[in-house]
Amino acid sequence: MTYLGFKLYYDQNKFQEAIKLLDAAILINPYHVNSLSIKSKCLCSLKNYQEAIVWADKALSIDSRNLNSLTTKNYCLRMMSNYQEAIIWVDKTLLINFRHVNSLSTKAECLKMLGHYKDAIIWADKTLTLDSHNVSSLNTKAECLRMLGEYKNAIIWADKTLTIDSKNVSSLKTKTECLKMLGEYKDAIIWADKTLTLDSQNVSSLSTKALCLRRLGNYKDAIIWADKALSLDQNDVNSLYTKGASLRRLSKFDEALQSFNQVLNFNPYHDQSLAEKGACLQSQHKYSDAITYYNQAILINPNFQSAKNFRAQCEKLLMSKQQIK
Repeated sequence: MTYLGFKLYYDQNKFQEAIKLLDAAILINPYHVNSLSIKSKCLCSLKNYQEAIVWADKALSIDSRNLNSLTTKNYCLRMMSNYQEAIIWVDKTLLINFRHVNSLSTKAECLKMLGHYKDAIIWADKTLTLDSHNVSSLNTKAECLRMLGEYKNAIIWADKTLTIDSKNVSSLKTKTECLKMLGEYKDAIIWADKTLTLDSQNVSSLSTKALCLRRLGNYKDAIIWADKALSLDQNDVNSLYTKGASLRRLSKFDEALQSFNQVLNFNPYHDQSLAEKGACLQSQHKYSDAITYYNQAILINPNFQSAKNFRAQCEKLLMSKQQIK
């Protein structure tokens, strides 16, 4: 009766009720591995990751090869951003079952989060060999390809995910970012809007839409969307920069400078904001100050050609001003 009750609650996602029945079973037999393991899984489903690990460890102290507990533990560690430790426990699972799809997928995800994009793709491919429709690994592969600058390939894999799940926010964002990086700004806005239909407070998509609008010369609209992103995250550097760059092109130099100063407070090495700040100062005829900021931008990025061009122009203007004096 207890098992049937637990099963009913678990299948209905009534995890708290299921835990109460499991606790009754554990009270009778504190060494019942399945009860310990399933309690851990219920706690994981409730996002009580730390406590879930405690109960997974209790099960593993009795049966170190219990796959359910190993899987729950590595998943919880990943969700707690303990990626290195999660990989250790994934590998223990894979020693028992090297074809364990969830663990292969988790390892790929952890490697991605650690910035090991090529290795993450290898493990995502291992997952996809066993389960070609594994959404998590399709997402991971698309995101890693994007981070490696392989934007067209990334779109192919994002599309594979979206064929399975057209509302997958992660792949929608990946496709949007790739289209932006390929300079396909109108298409990027279309896909950003699809993300925002599902998640209207997605800062990344709001920021990307603002940037694309700026690139298309729609500066007033760009500011509107940058402000929407900033209303959710006032420290979003990309939106602050987009807003500042748009304000400069609307000749609102003092307001633009405020945005660039905010960016530089967070990241004093943001070369684009340094150059844009120089351009604002140049437009205000503060040529010496402008040259200082162009120099800082070029020092950080020696290949920053537009900053070099602006500096050369500014130096000529400064020289003309000095000659007049």
